[in-house]
Order: sequence, then C-alpha cells, then structure tokens
Amino acid sequence: YLAFEMPGGALEFFLILVSLTLATMAGMMLGLFASALSPNANAAPLIVILFMLPQIVLGGAMVPLPESISSFTSTKWAFQGFMAITGVGSDLASDACWLLEPEVRELMTAEDKVTNNCHCMGVNALREDSCYFPGLGAYYNPKIDEPLPVEPGPEPERPADVEIPPPPPEPEDQSDTVVMAEYLATLKEYQTQVEALQAQAEDNFARYESELGLYQAEVVSYQGAMIDRQAAEAAAVQPAEATLAIFSRDLRWAFVDRDDPGAFWPFLFRTWGAQLLVIMILFGGILFLQKRKDVN
Repeated sequence: YLAFEMPGGALEFFLILVSLTLATMAGMMLGLFASALSPNANAAPLIVILFMLPQIVLGGAMVPLPESISSFTSTKWAFQGFMAITGVGSDLASDACWLLEPEVRELMTAEDKVTNNCHCMGVNALREDSCYFPGLGAYYNPKIDEPLPVEPGPEPERPADVEIPPPPPEPEDQSDTVVMAEYLATLKEYQTQVEALQAQAEDNFARYESELGLYQAEVVSYQGAMIDRQAAEAAAVQPAEATLAIFSRDLRWAFVDRDDPGAFWPFLFRTWGAQLLVIMILFGGILFLQKRKDVN
C-alpha cells in the first residue's frame, strides 16, 4: 500500500486486506494439508507442488473453465474478490448491452449504441469516465473527442430566369414622323431596359455559380472530415470492443458492478465465504490426517 498510490480509500484497503488474509490462510492450510498427507518430510514439497498446480491452472484466471471445476480452488475465489474490490470490469458488468447475444451486438450501429446508453460500446468504450477498463487506453484516438465538422448550410438557390417584357408595338402609320420618333425613343428605352435586365441576370448567375462552387467545396470538405472521423472511430472502437468481448466471454464471472451495493456486497461476501469454507475443509482434513498419524 505504501509502495504505490493504491486507488480507493480506507474501505478498499480493509477489503483488500481481508481478501489477502483469507487467500494467505488458504495457502497455508493447503501447505499444512500436504504436510499432514505426506508420509515423510521428503515427499511434502512434491505434494505441495501437485496441489499448487491445480490452484494456478484451475483458478479460472488463466483459462476459462466451468464454475463446477474452478469452484474447488481457493485461488478462484480470491481472484474474484480482488476483481470486485478493485472495480476492474465494473463498468463492463453494468452495461446491459454486453448481455446481448454476439449476433445482436454485431448488428448494432454507432447510433444504436448511443441510443441504448451502451457506455462500454462504441466511442464510449474509449472514454475512461464512461468505461474504465485496463488496456483500452492503448486504442484511444484524440480525434473521437474533437468537435464534429461544421455541416454546410443549405444549398444556394438558383436565381429565377429574368422575364424580358415584350417590345413596344410598332405604330401602324409609320409615315407619321412624330409617332415614329416617339416609337424609336420608346424602343431605345426598351433596349436599355432589356440590357440592364440581362446584365442583372448575368450578375445573379455569376454570384450563384460562385456560391454554388463554395458550397460544393464545403460539402466535399465536410464529407472528407466525416470519413476521416468515422475511420478514426472505427480503427479505435473495433479493437477496443474486441478486447472487451474476449474478457466479457471469459471473465464475466469475476466482474460485478462496484457501484451497485445490492450486487457488490453479496458477490464479495460469497467469495469470502467460499474461501472460509475451503479453509475449514482443509483444516478438518489436517486434523483427520494428523490424528490418524498419531494413532499409527
């Protein structure tokens, strides 16, 4: 406890101390049982080795085994207790999405994981505040927490075509100089108006093409940024979820929600009770074997 900054406070220190004490006592009892079982002092170390190997192999931490096999080893219960107290796998155990069948999880999209509050799936699996699990930090990519690219605004509207008014009608009597003079003046004004409308239309279309080009460039930039963002998320999320899937499959029996007292305390007391039972069985075996040696 003094060698490094142990997480937790006095309560965690006490719980770890109890679990370590029970694990040590179980180991001592196993050694004494081997000594009581051995016919002589030379055979005792060999019997201890034979007893220790199942404790290591059948404990369930190295190789996933059915509980009917690993329950007979004290190391299984000690390991389970340490995992519960330290909170390793607590967030994983509290995530209901990991209780789904693998086929269902594979069909879930990133939006589904957010909607269903899967705090140990998707990008949430890479955030320590939502899913604390050792080793996942190696897959973290800072891009997943960068602000999303700004989505382009609406596409600019194409300007309406300019309606050219009809030209003034020609006078019926073109021999009337006064009428013709007025007609020519009106026609000149009409041409000037048409030229102004055409110039305005050209300006409107030029501005529209400029705005459209800028909009298209923003769309391409946005799509490229989103593709990079999605690629970064996929490259980080997929290995993180694969790691969690392996541990959920092999070690879920050792995980419990540390923040749920109704699940945590019965889980921890069960590990202590199992270790005490192993200790009492070995102690009874020691008394029996020693008594038989004394009689002989």
